[in-house]
Amino acid sequence: MVDSAHQMARLILQTNQTLLEQIAEILLHREILEGAELQEQLNSAIAPAPLQDWLQTGKLPQELPQLQPAA
Repeated sequence: MVDSAHQMARLILQTNQTLLEQIAEILLHREILEGAELQEQLNSAIAPAPLQDWLQTGKLPQELPQLQPAA
């Protein structure tokens, strides 16, 4: 279960890598991102296709998109 949660977390982060980089850039310039502005950014997050099934069953599909190695 922990391994599948770790894989799903990595998939979510990789799916939203561009958004994370945008948020990091804002934080580098201003150091603060909160309230409605933070919510607006987070609303742009994309849920990976297998997320809903994983939340309901706790099981990952046999063919999960290829994950990039952790840096």
